[in-house]
Amino acid sequence: MPLGIRETGRLATFSILANPLRSFLTSLGIIIGVLAVVGMSSLIEGLDRYVSAVFSQVGSDNFYIQTNPVVDTWILDRFLRRDWEDLTLEDKRAVEKHAPSVLFVSAYTVHLGAEVRYRGEKTNPNVLINGADQYWHRLQGFDLDSGRFLSLIDETNRRNVVILGADIVEKLFENVDPLGREIRIDGHRYRVVGTLERQGGFLGFSQDNMVLIPISSFRKYWGRRSRIALSAMARPGQVQLAIDETIAVLRKRRGVPPGRPNNFEVITSDLIQQVVVLIMLGVSLTMVSIASISLLVGGIGIMNIMLVSVTERTREIGIRKAVGARRRDIITQFLVEAVVLSGIGGAIGALLGVGLGLFVGFVTPLPAAVPLWALLAALLVCSGIGIGFGVYPAMKAARLDPVEALRYE
Repeated sequence: MPLGIRETGRLATFSILANPLRSFLTSLGIIIGVLAVVGMSSLIEGLDRYVSAVFSQVGSDNFYIQTNPVVDTWILDRFLRRDWEDLTLEDKRAVEKHAPSVLFVSAYTVHLGAEVRYRGEKTNPNVLINGADQYWHRLQGFDLDSGRFLSLIDETNRRNVVILGADIVEKLFENVDPLGREIRIDGHRYRVVGTLERQGGFLGFSQDNMVLIPISSFRKYWGRRSRIALSAMARPGQVQLAIDETIAVLRKRRGVPPGRPNNFEVITSDLIQQVVVLIMLGVSLTMVSIASISLLVGGIGIMNIMLVSVTERTREIGIRKAVGARRRDIITQFLVEAVVLSGIGGAIGALLGVGLGLFVGFVTPLPAAVPLWALLAALLVCSGIGIGFGVYPAMKAARLDPVEALRYE
């Protein structure tokens, strides 16, 4: 680095450190903007990795059939007047029988808001009840901690047996083996036959605050409260064929005429990931907009403080010109000062953004992930802001008449 540039940078740093509070307040907009960009990029990267890991556990050969859309809003539902007939267990059996590319298919339904009791202990009334069959765990990627999964006999005989999530075990059975114990779910008696391994949270919701019972038993007590959905696993390498066969079977059963759209929706893991990506993209664009406004305010602040600095240092500028400083030397001095001021704000914002990403990774299941491109982009943008908003003050300083500048008090 040439000595002149090095000396200019040293002078710029001393000038900034001479007024630390003013420099910090000037850089605050830059700090907030970079923090928003780096922090949100870290969260999105971690969420993307987490979602990919979850779906890799479930399997890419799985697909789901339901009668409510993936993106469902009240306005959309009213506009389309979507009134699809619910799926049934007969639909499941038809797919099993007439879709040879489907390895197995499971019917399941859910009810949120149950209370589970064991003797004097009880949970909050926010437990998720899963009504399912013997294939549920293979399609959802859950593993047992103890006991057994549901069986075909449990479903056929409508047995009141239950498998508990880890949160329920922890709440009701501290230091007690839950297997074989009798609990009450919304007042109905169930015998515990298994417990699930802890799954952790997903998108802010605990996957362990749930119980699993046979779907036939579910329908005895909560059958009218929730819709049935189907999940299926295709034979290896035959996912699209399995989907096509399933669609054909269900269209025939549900009386959909040729040329009319399906009155059900088929969802693949890829589709769900695409929806998550779109949601993350929307969040990203929102945060980028907020960060852009913050960076713009920060740039205006830098321009303002540099104009103040030019006024305060008018006599200094006159002396430098009097001893031979050229216009480009003055421009370089103030541009370097603006870039250093912006860069310090960017560095602080980047460090805070990295810290936010690491903190979220520590307190949530999301992996800590700080993309390198976000750091580089933030620092480059800060340099651009310093140059862009520092040009006018630098030009103003360079155009000062040395005689008039020396007379300035």
